[in-house]
Amino acid sequence: MPGYKGHLAGGVGIYIVLAWIMVHYAPAYGSLVQALPWCLAGALFPDLDVKSRGQNIFYVAVFVLLVLLMLAQYFYYAALVGTAALLPLLVRHRGLFHRLWFIFFVALGGIGIFGMCVRVTPVAVGNMLFFIAGAVSHLWLDFGLRRMFR
Repeated sequence: MPGYKGHLAGGVGIYIVLAWIMVHYAPAYGSLVQALPWCLAGALFPDLDVKSRGQNIFYVAVFVLLVLLMLAQYFYYAALVGTAALLPLLVRHRGLFHRLWFIFFVALGGIGIFGMCVRVTPVAVGNMLFFIAGAVSHLWLDFGLRRMFR
């Protein structure tokens, strides 16, 4: 089982493949540089349910997001994000966060909350797809292709 460095390498690998596809088939997408952090975040996402560097980065990002939401007086969304941030502490490792359906649910929910605060752009949707691709690369490295779809 790869550690966080292996999952980051998998995220970079899937990013390179997707970036090549985007350059050749969707050149109007925009900046691919901003998609790399989303792909790497997705590659670390499934291990949020265990004490890891990904979890540390996640809670720093949640803190910054909560501060920004409260400064913008989006208290309802801050409460949702704060409550959702407790979930990794309540589940077992390789449980909920290693389910493909949950990754899609989180990505779509995140873009939905983002869309309630500001306008969703094609770049935001593209970043969500890069996040999902990074998370799928993590599951693929952990379980292999056949067990990933169980």
